Amino acid sequence: MEYALRDNAERFFHTANHPCQAVSLSQDCLLITVVLDQNVEWEPEPWSELCIAYMEECHQLFYCELRCGMGIPIPSSDIGHYMKRLKELVDSEGLDNRNRMFELRLEPGCSTPVEGMRPPVAFWSDLLRLGLIQALALDTKAYLESLHGALSSDTSILERYYADFLQLIVV
Repeated sequence: MEYALRDNAERFFHTANHPCQAVSLSQDCLLITVVLDQNVEWEPEPWSELCIAYMEECHQLFYCELRCGMGIPIPSSDIGHYMKRLKELVDSEGLDNRNRMFELRLEPGCSTPVEGMRPPVAFWSDLLRLGLIQALALDTKAYLESLHGALSSDTSILERYYADFLQLIVV
């Protein structure tokens, strides 16, 4: 059954513009990731309709009842934490809510970074390439000061910053 649901999900959600991958995380949990273009604004309605249609088709084909949680576009580095939050949301709704879709939209102050909080890695990379270490240090300090409130309440933002910065130096 797990293979059939995964195969059906990949067929259902894959489009020419948006390839997808379905991964079984546990016996009762399937993660479907869809690659989106960062330059195109994300519209949740078509994806919500696809989720509902997927649940209906699985109910008809496999005689199973599903709960579907849908999140917002996030960087791949945040998938683990976001998936945990999504699963908690779906599980907290109880077993009565089968064949129902849930949406998770994290607000500022949650563990997923708010748009605009990601470090300006491309700019910092240019500063490094030009050898402007002092300018990089000043810009990094200003960035960290702008995040002071968020960093004190959520260490995962600092961890992502550290990972992004290490990746910048390695590249």
